[in-house]
Amino acid sequence: MFYLKALLVALIAGGIGLLFHVLVRRGNDLIERLSCDQAQALDNIPVRYIDLAILGSAAVSLFLELAVIRWQGEMFPIFSFYKNYSLLTCFAGLGLGYALARREAVPLLLCLPVLVAQFFLLTALRYKIAHGAIWAAPFVEQMTMGLGVGTKLPHILVIHLFLATVFVLTALAFIPIGQLCGRVMIRRENLRAYGFNLLGSLLGVILVAAVSFFWTPPVVWFCLCFSALLLFQGYNTRVVRLGSLTAAAGVVMLSWPVSPGYERLHTPYQLLERGPGEKGLTQIQAAGLYYQRVHDLSMSNANRDTDPSLRSIAAYYEFPYLIHGKPLQHIAIVGAGTGNDVAAALRCGAGRVDAIEIDPGIMMFGAAYHPEGPYADARVNAVVNDARSFLRTTPTVYDMIVYGLLDSHTLLSHASSVRLDPSCTPSKRSGRPASG
Repeated sequence: MFYLKALLVALIAGGIGLLFHVLVRRGNDLIERLSCDQAQALDNIPVRYIDLAILGSAAVSLFLELAVIRWQGEMFPIFSFYKNYSLLTCFAGLGLGYALARREAVPLLLCLPVLVAQFFLLTALRYKIAHGAIWAAPFVEQMTMGLGVGTKLPHILVIHLFLATVFVLTALAFIPIGQLCGRVMIRRENLRAYGFNLLGSLLGVILVAAVSFFWTPPVVWFCLCFSALLLFQGYNTRVVRLGSLTAAAGVVMLSWPVSPGYERLHTPYQLLERGPGEKGLTQIQAAGLYYQRVHDLSMSNANRDTDPSLRSIAAYYEFPYLIHGKPLQHIAIVGAGTGNDVAAALRCGAGRVDAIEIDPGIMMFGAAYHPEGPYADARVNAVVNDARSFLRTTPTVYDMIVYGLLDSHTLLSHASSVRLDPSCTPSKRSGRPASG
């Protein structure tokens, strides 16, 4: 079965490459002519609009870069663990584009088809076709937190083929965008051009923050990018029509339900997928990997003391309070999630609980679907914030700080050299060691 899936990965990747080769070769003269027209159109932009063109091209390049990085990480966990891979791929394309900015041809019309080809590839592989063959890392790491590792040579080769194909498609999509940015920048003196380029990059970051703030899905991010790219291709109505049809195909791919049976929620923090767990309770995936399962460990649950697995789970969550030995007046829970730790604190007699969770979507799922309703309890103060920031600024002195399982691995692995884990020292706040 594995070899069949691996063969499907190879066939799909090879088929996309062959199709592009044939289309580009057959239409080489037309593409070359339209690309030259694109370069000429950029050179003919009125001087009074050049600064705006630099600003807009830089904004769309950075916005698209961040959108691609986040979308790839949502589709396959390997890109969540190694976000540097997606980042460097985008950098490679943009860097080559800037270097080629003075060429006579700017093939911006190829950007959308190459992007949509990547959408098709990842969507097809994710949608139950062959994702099992590439749902793993290509080499052994110290810890991959739920992501398997390819150990056999065929498996490793398939994963590297997949990564190489995504690398090529991403870089090829960004080369024309780099050329676009560089082409309009050379119309101005260096300092002024770089200044507007930096302002455009800042605008792109602000736009990403805005669309994330409103919990928008990828189809919204990329539609904004498609519209901006089509605006720069307005020199030829035929190119705009072709780009619009390609963008429509991309919207279909982005809207395809790649996780049947799961509710998908794009929070400002990450992609969450909620589906059925054991005994009909809720299970959550973050960035495609198992994150958390809701448990009913209430005293009214008749199976709590008879089911060995539930006894073990209850002992795990209630262990900090058994060690302490007496009820606690005020505790903090870092990484409160859907509320399993919060419910345990309430069952063990906590007087007040500050439940700190960085992702509002996870807390929302807990409030809606946790059978014990921990977030509805008057003793609970739900805090949507980074735990490090909250604990540094709150004047509260806690009797105990309980650490849940923090989910930074779904955003950046230790290979990225960026640390997101709350790095507070509990003893500074409570005088007691952290538990949990």
